[in-house]
Amino acid sequence: MFAMDAYIINVPDSAALGGAMLARYVHYNPSSSYSDYYRNTSIEKVAEPDLRMSRIYREMLPDLTALFKLLPEKP
Repeated sequence: MFAMDAYIINVPDSAALGGAMLARYVHYNPSSSYSDYYRNTSIEKVAEPDLRMSRIYREMLPDLTALFKLLPEKP
């Protein structure tokens, strides 16, 4: 969906850590790739994106945005 490689790391609470690592990478916006940025860690690339499928999701975004606008506001 995000047209990014998928990585795993074998540590407790890995989902939370992975989210934090991705947020840090995006926040600092380095010129290096994600795997190069975290080269000295134990991350392992397990999948690469299918860019054809990513395009399909990107084309759906306007419809998804319109659906979200139909949802009621939280009280």
